[in-house]
Amino acid sequence: MKIPDAELVAMTVEKLTELETRKGAGAVGEIARPVLVITRAMAVLSDGGFRNFFEQGLPLNDTAAACERIGAVATANTLRGLVELFPTGDMPDDYDQRIELVDASYRQHSSRIWELETAYEESSKMLIHQLAAWIRGHGFAFP
Repeated sequence: MKIPDAELVAMTVEKLTELETRKGAGAVGEIARPVLVITRAMAVLSDGGFRNFFEQGLPLNDTAAACERIGAVATANTLRGLVELFPTGDMPDDYDQRIELVDASYRQHSSRIWELETAYEESSKMLIHQLAAWIRGHGFAFP
């Protein structure tokens, strides 16, 4: 019997997180890494949208690349659209600097950010299924 997609992803994330905790980030291979990057982003985005994503300082470019790698091209394009709203395309590590940049971008591009939030919400509906397909297709790379 096939494990439901959401359950497969949750079990895999639990195992990868445990592996990462025990052996360090390097223990999670390049094929498995997108699963952690995307699921962490999904959790933060579902709990406050892009604003929360920026407040938490998650890697926007890495998340877009991870989405593209697993075939979630629409989500990757949405995240890349967000990158384009910032002068350098990168977020400062410093919290205060990052929030100042985010606030300025929200003031200047509020309607575009709203469009991107809506596009993310729509495209992300398939992320669990895309992650599950990635896991099933690369089972050899997962604990």
